[in-house]
Amino acid sequence: MRKYYKPKEFAELLNVSVIELKRWDNDRKLKAFRTPTNRRCYTYEQYLEIQEYIKKQIVEK
Repeated sequence: MRKYYKPKEFAELLNVSVIELKRWDNDRKLKAFRTPTNRRCYTYEQYLEIQEYIKKQIVEK
């Protein structure tokens, strides 16, 4: 397993757009880690957390 994922890779794992990831970051639903050059990156732990969030959103609909 990788330690960090780029936004495009993470979006593909979650089957969402990169824009949606940015929106979640801005809304503080899923805060991205920042590299020293201020790029977003995500962890596998965040992947597990957001999977639970997505499942809850589907159930509520």
